[in-house]
Amino acid sequence: MRKLCVLLSTLFMFTCVGCSNDPNDELIVGTIQVLGNTTRTIEQIKTQVADTVEAAKKDGKPLAIEKITLAAGKADELKKMAKQLQDIKAAADVRKENITPEQRPEYASRHKATFQRALQEVDKAQKDLEIALNEAGAYNASLTDSEDRAKGASALAELRKKVEDGQREFEVLTKRQM
Repeated sequence: MRKLCVLLSTLFMFTCVGCSNDPNDELIVGTIQVLGNTTRTIEQIKTQVADTVEAAKKDGKPLAIEKITLAAGKADELKKMAKQLQDIKAAADVRKENITPEQRPEYASRHKATFQRALQEVDKAQKDLEIALNEAGAYNASLTDSEDRAKGASALAELRKKVEDGQREFEVLTKRQM
């Protein structure tokens, strides 16, 4: 997550102030929107997992595999969002030569707070998802039926893999940056 923050902060600093039709302004606004979409997607995955665990505990049943599978499908969207950020970064790299040192502070004053808040929200959503996944894993491990445990463990492993794959795509951005 820190690498993502470094990358996005750098991208943020390479954009400049301008009117609403300013392409640099649009790049930063686009970045903030993608971060917001990423946060919402992560929150939806977390909610799906938490609701599944809650229902299973309430009913005394194993995790509903189909609901975990739906969450895994939602996790695939994280890769698409990382690709959108990669595209924005590429566009920002092309435009950064047109930015004057005088424009950077003005732009930063306009968008820095929103940008930082978007990064904090992504970070919080990721931590909340990790907690929900750990709770799901703990509940699944407590099941007495080994077949149910195996199915639940498999579904949760697939979900974790897809979430990690999405996060890895975000990390690709930072590795290119450094």
